[in-house]
Amino acid sequence: MRIFGAARQKPAVSAVPIAPNRLRFGRTSAVLGILWQPARQNVPLRNQAAIASGPHGEFDLYLSFGRGKQHGFATTGEGAASGMLAGATMFESSRMSDAWLGAFPLGAPFPHWWVVSVRDGQIYEDRVLSGESQARSALEKILDAPGWERIIAPAAWRISSTEQAELGELISMRSAIRLRSVNRAPAMLLWASAAAVAVAAAVYGWQKVQGFREERQWRTIAENVSVPARKEIPRPWANAPRIERFVEACVAEMDNSWMQPPGWNISRATCARSNSGASLRFDFRNAGGGAHFMRSLSLEKTGIEPEFSSNLKRASLIIRVPIPQSGQRAVQSPWSRARVESALQDRFNALGLEVSLVFRRSGINARGDSEEISRHDISLATSVGVREYAQLLSDVPAVVPESLAFEQERKVWKLTAKAFHANSSRISEGKK
Repeated sequence: MRIFGAARQKPAVSAVPIAPNRLRFGRTSAVLGILWQPARQNVPLRNQAAIASGPHGEFDLYLSFGRGKQHGFATTGEGAASGMLAGATMFESSRMSDAWLGAFPLGAPFPHWWVVSVRDGQIYEDRVLSGESQARSALEKILDAPGWERIIAPAAWRISSTEQAELGELISMRSAIRLRSVNRAPAMLLWASAAAVAVAAAVYGWQKVQGFREERQWRTIAENVSVPARKEIPRPWANAPRIERFVEACVAEMDNSWMQPPGWNISRATCARSNSGASLRFDFRNAGGGAHFMRSLSLEKTGIEPEFSSNLKRASLIIRVPIPQSGQRAVQSPWSRARVESALQDRFNALGLEVSLVFRRSGINARGDSEEISRHDISLATSVGVREYAQLLSDVPAVVPESLAFEQERKVWKLTAKAFHANSSRISEGKK
């Protein structure tokens, strides 16, 4: 595959594109567009693969680079296989510099471009873009970082300080590193148990330590702070699902419905509570694919027609998610505001986890006092262990889940909920 017309310094390696993310060198294939992340000390490789994965647990191949400082992750679901070479590791250091950046077209029959760079002995960029304009935009953004010593790009782009070179002149089979299997468990099992194991173990330990004290106090607390039976109050939690059931149902449906139409990228998946359960919405960005790819795969996988923006640059897919009923929630008595704050702060702080609690008044009378009940808006973000976070909230009465979102690019979950509590003015003196 000839890229540009520069004079040769050595025989060029012949590369044939066989897919948008793969090149073939004789009998050997190389994978492009691998996800690179810093190696995490004292975290098992299986767990690191799950941290890097989306909710569907995609990464089952890996390699180490930069003297073990980086891990690269790939997936067999996109055509990669154990034993294939990592394309970004094929550049010979003797022909490159300590900080270089390049943009290369794959060639017919694919219009895709590969943007790749290495800086200070680590892979800085390894992306496959759907066209020349996207590749140029990506390269120009990377150029904002100072200190690039070598920049390889087409002369037609007219970017200063660049040079032309053939991809085949810069790479070598000798320097390449092969992908290996992570040997992990089935997708959702690994996602549930991966780096989240640390959170789950901490939750278990916390529950064991706190269990006896909590069990002894729960009944007394509920009796002391509950609103007197003679006073009817609104109960917004009465028909809402329990938060752990909400999270479990949403994650399961995300995993079941997750798809990657050719030329389309998922930007966000959001599961929001509704009167009949929950509604899951996938948001897609067009990365060079046709609407027919999105429509056909959506109908095949879910039986639901996607919705497109007027310019066909974005699409969305909405799926109904049933959630099991939670039984006796209507008779639950809310804790006091102080009890909710104390319990949640103690739990999350003890485990070194972050949670946002914002107090809201649910009703205001003429004197400006909150009537009957008030609430805390709860928000938390995590890359792992979202089920375990939900478990930390599961025994608090009157907690109502609002939404669970997964941001694909950042690999981050965001969970929001409301914790209702009794207004202390409605609790008799001596029982606050």
